[in-house]
Amino acid sequence: TRNRYDGTGGDCDACASVRGAGRCMYCYAGRGFHRVAVMLLLALENYQCRSRVAILSATADPGAVTYPSSSPCFWYEEPAKTQRVTSPFGRAAKGVEESLQSLNWQPLQGQGHYKNPQQLVPSFTFEYPGAPTFCAYHPGIPGPISQIPTSLDWDNHLDDKLRLHLLLSTSNTAATSQLMPSTFEVNHGLLASLEAGQGMDCHDEGHWFLKHRLDSKRPRVHPYGSNTELCERLRQMKEISWKYFIVQKEIHPPMLLRSGRKFVLRAHVLAWVQPILDTEPNALRLFLHSDPLVSENAAPLDAVTGPAWASQPASALVLQSESRSPAYGLAESEELSFVRASILEQMGSTVAAVFQELHTQHPFPLAPSKSSSYQLYGLDFMLDANGKAFLLEVNRSPRIATGAMGDAHRCYTELLMQAMQILGVTNTEINTTSSEELPGPGRFGVWSDIYRATL
Repeated sequence: TRNRYDGTGGDCDACASVRGAGRCMYCYAGRGFHRVAVMLLLALENYQCRSRVAILSATADPGAVTYPSSSPCFWYEEPAKTQRVTSPFGRAAKGVEESLQSLNWQPLQGQGHYKNPQQLVPSFTFEYPGAPTFCAYHPGIPGPISQIPTSLDWDNHLDDKLRLHLLLSTSNTAATSQLMPSTFEVNHGLLASLEAGQGMDCHDEGHWFLKHRLDSKRPRVHPYGSNTELCERLRQMKEISWKYFIVQKEIHPPMLLRSGRKFVLRAHVLAWVQPILDTEPNALRLFLHSDPLVSENAAPLDAVTGPAWASQPASALVLQSESRSPAYGLAESEELSFVRASILEQMGSTVAAVFQELHTQHPFPLAPSKSSSYQLYGLDFMLDANGKAFLLEVNRSPRIATGAMGDAHRCYTELLMQAMQILGVTNTEINTTSSEELPGPGRFGVWSDIYRATL
């Protein structure tokens, strides 16, 4: 859209109002199409004026930006799209703000209403779709520290359950291919195998779950007690929609709590892309939080098989956010204390294996930079009766602001503040551009340093 032809035959008013003299290529595609193009251009202009990328680029005029304060401060920048929640931290926002103020950080009021928000340059940002962007500034941060760009295809291999399965199943290591439950792409081959009762774990114990590849809540996970029930459901679906779903085998038998309920463990992983030297590749470090959240199903699971299995309440078979029990930390669970060490060890090795395969099969396409980037991931695990942990999914955004774990806001307050400390936002003694050799795996507060690699 930035390529323009020289004006021949005059310029239309709409094009001139957007780009000045000269006609854009859409002028030659008909008036109706051109009107749509101009609307898109106007939207692009609005987006670009708010884009932090343009602010921090090498071509930005240093005199056009200002720093909010000479002391640490934070504010919220209103999103360009419709706002769904008031803070990217959800109910943890109050705790984060109070923690920052206890460290003598100054809250700036009304920053989201600035007419020219691009004139404020934060040292650290935390973004969440549909929420104001959290911005922080500290004169001691080499900065800027921002989230890993969503435009990179790297994260798509994690957020997509099918692509995550393919990533692990194509590994040369047999153990890596068994980190997830048996997972299948929905196609005619799967349907034929189910109908014939051959292969695809059709004769194994346990049942089937039909899941959306990208979000278990669009629609919710659907359990099926037999091959026949699953086949009937697949035939009812439009074939064109098959590509959005996967089928997973039940983890059987699952580990149950004394109440007879199934449960899911939510682990949090901080990925930090840390610069070493301007002329050297970046380093990736992964930190695992040592207190995963436990979220129980709302109803107990009856140890039955056959058609009676699927006739149980859905809240006993799958985790439903609207009817589940409040989440709590694994350290608070007495009945899971005997497997806590094993759970953390398995989570750490699984996360390291996933990112190792990701790094090997899809190299991270970030050039050396003085700026560091990060991302907070939420990983869901389930245990079988023997205590083996299976990875269910990886979430790029762990739904701190709007998700099912929102009632664990006290845990999130601590988690977010510690993550900012690791990144050097609240502890500027950490040099994010140090050329020294990075330490190996170890402890960093309640986070474990579990993996590092040169990108």
